[in-house]
Amino acid sequence: MFKDKPIYFNLAHSNGLLACVIGLDEVGVDVERICPVDFNIMKHIFRIEEMIMY
Repeated sequence: MFKDKPIYFNLAHSNGLLACVIGLDEVGVDVERICPVDFNIMKHIFRIEEMIMY
């Protein structure tokens, strides 16, 4: 099936997660564990005008 075709793969890992993708063309993958965000810290970093959108 893949005898005369190159096989491409890419791996990514982060915080106990693993992702692997395999294809007949160049491929890429990324993985990140989503963590809760404390939006209260924004008041120490941004001006009020910058926080209006949140």
